[in-house]
Amino acid sequence: MRYIMKLSKTTLELLKNYATINTNLLVKEGSSLSTVSASKSILAKGTIEESFPQEFAIYDLNQFLSLVTMSDDTEIEFSDEYLTCKSGAGRFKFYYAEPSIIVAAPDKEIELDNFYQFNITKEQLNTIYRAASVISAPTLSVVSNTGGVTMSVGDPNTPKSNSFTTDIGQANVQFDARLSIENLKVIADDYEVTVSQKKAFKFSNSKRTYFLALEPSSNI
Repeated sequence: MRYIMKLSKTTLELLKNYATINTNLLVKEGSSLSTVSASKSILAKGTIEESFPQEFAIYDLNQFLSLVTMSDDTEIEFSDEYLTCKSGAGRFKFYYAEPSIIVAAPDKEIELDNFYQFNITKEQLNTIYRAASVISAPTLSVVSNTGGVTMSVGDPNTPKSNSFTTDIGQANVQFDARLSIENLKVIADDYEVTVSQKKAFKFSNSKRTYFLALEPSSNI
């Protein structure tokens, strides 16, 4: 049976985000997409509006995205060994990779404690990204000292380094959670953020979830 689908803009956005985490991708049958970085420091899980008809592996996700975005009318037709990207301009045949060579996300569920939780908006996250870029900050820090909780980007190991800080709430616990900016590969959106004593951040909303490993220097 022939199966033809067209990827939505939100699905393409998610795939482009995943390509920054890992250029390999194992696509499972259904509407869930997951990926993990080669270092295992980033795990991302998302739900899309389409449903893939079968499992297949992509070795070079950026190449795949280039093919499916060459034309606005591109449709994907699935075969046993390859998929075909079809548009008015012509057809690309894209062969699946061997699943055994793909760094794929684990199937097991990740359980984290809810040591501290706060909400972050799309606008706040975009501001963090811009500030980190402007001052070339290596680290995102979420810190609770005497009740107030702040989120900042800068270099906590260099006292006189440039930084940007914003207040995010209150807490009756003390902690210093540090994340490498290189691991902050989260689509800008509204999220509930969990700080875990397992030295991890969890960014979660109804569409996607990211698990981000914190720096060893974090104190939680």
